[in-house]
Amino acid sequence: WTLGGEVVTTDPTYSFEVNGPADYVANFELNSYDITATANPEAGGTVTGAGIYDHFSTCTLAATANTGYHFISWTLGGEVVTTDPTYSFEVNGPADYVANFELNSYDITATANPEAGGTVTGAGIYDHFSTCTLAATANTGYHFISWTLGGEVVTTDPTYSFEVSGPADYVANFELNSYDITATATPEAGGTVTGAGTYDHLSTCTLTATANTGYHFISWTLNGEVVTTEAVYSFEVTDPADYVANFELNSYDITATANPEAGGTVEGAGVYYHFSPCTLTATANTGYHFVNWTLDGEEVANTPTYSFEVNGPADYVANFELNSYEITATANPTDGGTVSGAGAYNHGETVTLIATANEGYTFLNWTKDGEQVSAYATYTFEVAEAGDYVANFELNSYEITATANPTDGGTVSGAGAYNHGETVTLTATANEGYTFVNWTLGGEVVSNALTYSFMVTGSGDYVANFSTNSYEVAVAAHPVDGGVVTGGGTYEYGTTVTLTATANAGYTFVNWTKDGEVGSEETTHSFIVTEASAFVANFEPTAITQTSSFVPGWNWWSGYVELDGASSLQSLQDGLGTSGMMIKSQNDGYASYLAGFGWYGSLTAINNECTYQVKTNAACTVSLSGNAANPASHPVTLTSGWTWVGYPVNASMSVADALSGITPHNGDMLKSQNDGYASYLAGYGWYGSLSTLNPGMGLMYKSNAGADIVLTYPEGGTRGDLKSNQTAEGNHWQPDLNAYPDNMSVTAIVELDGSELRSERYELAAFANGECRGSARLLYVEPLNRYMAFLTVAGDEAAGLNFGLYDTETGAVETQCFASLPYETNAIIGSFDEPYVVSFRSTTGVDEWASSLQVFPNPVEHGRAVSLGFDGVETSKVTVEIINALGSVVETLRATSLQRITAPEAAGVYTLRISIEGKGTCYRKLIVR
Repeated sequence: WTLGGEVVTTDPTYSFEVNGPADYVANFELNSYDITATANPEAGGTVTGAGIYDHFSTCTLAATANTGYHFISWTLGGEVVTTDPTYSFEVNGPADYVANFELNSYDITATANPEAGGTVTGAGIYDHFSTCTLAATANTGYHFISWTLGGEVVTTDPTYSFEVSGPADYVANFELNSYDITATATPEAGGTVTGAGTYDHLSTCTLTATANTGYHFISWTLNGEVVTTEAVYSFEVTDPADYVANFELNSYDITATANPEAGGTVEGAGVYYHFSPCTLTATANTGYHFVNWTLDGEEVANTPTYSFEVNGPADYVANFELNSYEITATANPTDGGTVSGAGAYNHGETVTLIATANEGYTFLNWTKDGEQVSAYATYTFEVAEAGDYVANFELNSYEITATANPTDGGTVSGAGAYNHGETVTLTATANEGYTFVNWTLGGEVVSNALTYSFMVTGSGDYVANFSTNSYEVAVAAHPVDGGVVTGGGTYEYGTTVTLTATANAGYTFVNWTKDGEVGSEETTHSFIVTEASAFVANFEPTAITQTSSFVPGWNWWSGYVELDGASSLQSLQDGLGTSGMMIKSQNDGYASYLAGFGWYGSLTAINNECTYQVKTNAACTVSLSGNAANPASHPVTLTSGWTWVGYPVNASMSVADALSGITPHNGDMLKSQNDGYASYLAGYGWYGSLSTLNPGMGLMYKSNAGADIVLTYPEGGTRGDLKSNQTAEGNHWQPDLNAYPDNMSVTAIVELDGSELRSERYELAAFANGECRGSARLLYVEPLNRYMAFLTVAGDEAAGLNFGLYDTETGAVETQCFASLPYETNAIIGSFDEPYVVSFRSTTGVDEWASSLQVFPNPVEHGRAVSLGFDGVETSKVTVEIINALGSVVETLRATSLQRITAPEAAGVYTLRISIEGKGTCYRKLIVR
């Protein structure tokens, strides 16, 4: 510190007593530091840039590696600060830097040239300045030449030592050894040899020995030992060698034979050396004469004695010849046939004469000088003299037959016996009811003409084929919708035909007519076919009366008599009289009754394809008369969603049969007003409380097809195997389903004290404001192996539904239900896959902990926390299931200690199913806003 330029203290902290104004100055000075730099190892290189530097100044250190070394890094306190040789930094204190170097190492390689010439050792990685020693060892058959580097010879010694100063690729050069191979012939005149010369080690030498004329090769020998008996000898050269080819003078087998052997004898055959003389002699036997000597088929001499010099093996033949005779053969008559076998034959030879008859002739015998010598076409004998032979022939005669097939088909003429070449004429005449087809022989068609002429060349069984005439019997129904006819078709002449007429629903059979004339009044008409014909089955509509009983309130109704629009609507309104209040349709509006004035509204006509809702203020009965409706004439279009469908069938049938004309989709539904409903379970069929459809029933169909489909009911018939529908009649709770025009459907399972009920003894009922709106017994659904309630709930306004459970065996009633459901017209609650769950708790079914359980706040805002009050209960292994109004579990929570849950995000009425392991299950209603 200074005051007026004078130092007052050198301490950073200065205390003094103030006695006047003063200007003090705190004086500072920039630090300077010693920066050192060393090389590691010292011989590795040099460093520059060390010295004294001010704080904040820049210091640049540079490292330069010496020969044989390379720079690695700069380190400070053993820590690497850079791997660059030049390092610049801002000085902020003293420091000792080290430049680290490392001795270079190089890859020394050594290879053999050629690779098979030898082996090398000593190659590897060496430090700069170290000594490397390479050694080359020649393989068998090779010798070392030199070491080269970059093609330049560095030494001719196999061992080479040098100081390493860089990477290098050394080559040890080897050269293949060569040897002198000689070859000689013994004896010298025996033959010649080739292939001798100078050969490299392991190369192939081929020696060839060629024998001179009169000699043959025996073997090659080396040092007196046989190495091969083949004239051409190939071997791999590994040493010099002197080979000898050995030859030997030929000897040959001279043979002589007599031809034929019985012709004579021969002499002079034997074994002869090449160049030696041989004499052969032939002597003929009695009856033969010498012809010549042949060798390989070529004549060499025509004298019995033959002399020659031997130059090879030979098979000589002395040829002899027998005396010969002339044999002739002729045909009688000349056109009768041909003969063969005539000619000149040697004495004692066998002759075979063959006679072949021409077409239309037969061979008789062979004769010589007019005498028979053989009755066979082929005649064989031994020649002893000349002879003239005759083959005798005779002209053929054939039997021609003709038959009718079938026998009753017609008559034939023209059959009989005919000579070869004559003309035959066959004639066929068809009987009544038959038509000539063709003539066949052996199953093959020969003519399609009634008269068939041909030249006889052989016997034959000809067949005139006839076919039975076929006629078309046509059948038709009049009118077309009146019924079904069978029996028409194509029939053969004389066949008995049976025609059958079956009236459709709403029609009665009248008679069969042909060309407008009555043929029969029986539904089954049989006759014998003699011509083509057309029959008509005549039907007339059946008049019936549909009587419908309406109860006070709403009634679902459809017609099974033919409804003719406005007229039928008028008849229905007249029948209802003053009891009628309203007739409502799905798409065509409604008609209301105005007391004292009549019916008014947008509904002006009714038909058989639709269901109508009829409301009355008093019970009444309405009868509509007319023809029975034909279901085929009243197809119903099912739209996606709900369709009010009529049932224009005057007979009962099962739901499956009635809907067999369409392909339902999973979850499709058919419901009635009072007989429940049926749902379609894909792969299994229709299940539910509605199993049978009855005439006049009103129905609604819920389609999941997504597009319009057409339903055509099959024709119904009387059946005794139909199952009764499940209704509320006889139930503990009796709903008034006619009090409301609409309803909804609930497919449910029932739980009691946490266990699913599995018995048809239980009855489930739905209530609104204390009124029973529907009841149903549990039914067994085999494919699902579950007991389900198919509950139809009536209503026409929004109302909350509660449920009751009745045990038909014990009479117990359970009303403590933890499910609540809003009513909605035509709603479908639950399904086979996800049934609505209705849960009840009996008064003795749950531990006392449940009575103290509190859910609060309740109602609660969506997504907010809800507390569960377990009063003094150990809450180990708690399960809470949140169930929505459709009976589906939307969330399941499990924990060893669960006192709080989060309300669902969607507003609505939920049921909490709360279970504690070993203590039971209870239910609480939760309202989420």
